[in-house]
Amino acid sequence: MSKYILYFNCMRKIILFVCVVVVFCYSCNNSAPTTITKTDSVVVTVVVDTVRERFLLDSVLKQFETPSQYLKASAIHPAKVTGSKGTIISIFPDDLMTLSGKPLGNHIDIELKELTTSEEFARNRAATVSDLKLLVSGGAYYIHMTTGGDTLKLKPGKALNVQFPILDKENMFLFYGKKDITGQMNWRPSGQDLKVIEGYLPDPRKEGEREAKTNEKPSSVYNEILVENLDWINCDYFASSENLTQLSVDIDKSDSFVYVASYVIFKDVNSVMTSFERVSGTINKIYGVPVGANVAFVAIATKNNKLYAYKSELKVTEGQMLHIKLKETPASDVANLFKI
Repeated sequence: MSKYILYFNCMRKIILFVCVVVVFCYSCNNSAPTTITKTDSVVVTVVVDTVRERFLLDSVLKQFETPSQYLKASAIHPAKVTGSKGTIISIFPDDLMTLSGKPLGNHIDIELKELTTSEEFARNRAATVSDLKLLVSGGAYYIHMTTGGDTLKLKPGKALNVQFPILDKENMFLFYGKKDITGQMNWRPSGQDLKVIEGYLPDPRKEGEREAKTNEKPSSVYNEILVENLDWINCDYFASSENLTQLSVDIDKSDSFVYVASYVIFKDVNSVMTSFERVSGTINKIYGVPVGANVAFVAIATKNNKLYAYKSELKVTEGQMLHIKLKETPASDVANLFKI
């Protein structure tokens, strides 16, 4: 844990700024002139501790994320790159531009993550949820491109041609994802579905034209689909919305944690729900959990530069309440918590 303390020294200016803003707002809410009193210092201390604990837990959780793959492609000629799990990305340099407006360099660096299991979704806090509605995933992917250290984006009206691996027989739809400040993921539907046309691989750039396969084996990837955002992408479908409940979590008050990261990892489907909540004496709730689902519930927190964790396996019941107490846990054991 000591190596993460260095991280917080870099955050001091941010924390100090937050403290100043809080005290300023506190002062503005009082009509009479104010100075920083002992009461004010308590407010500042609470803010410092809260911000520090949030960044500490966030930095600890990042070490368990799936490592990125780094690939290269020409910045001059069209090229294809393939991820270790089968994602195929067709790159047309003329469709890309740098954020700075500078010309592309000699090559393009591609950062790719391919998440295909519930364990990987949990480790990366890539919850399979769209506006609180549970999704069943056929894979989540992160695509980021740079040239000469300059971030790339798609030109207006352009898209990236991608073929994703087929992991599920269900009809899948394309979603775009964004993480909030606490690292929680939310997915929004793109309106596109993923298709496999037996015997052919279509080229979306050539409407009405098809290229014959070189063999008659079933395709291991979907047909090319046009991806409009270089960020998080998911292949999903909505889980059944019938018979849902809330899972309530009562954390032992004697633990006095500031933030707790919680995970509901589904055993029978490729789904994960996550929560990153401040523990304020109230009961934390995770909404929209299917009754009867077989899940693993995991909670992780930090206190005094130490890791604490909890895990239990359960079958979700209507209005279920969990009373939990986290135990000090070595960092080397945390990765095993995500396995089901």
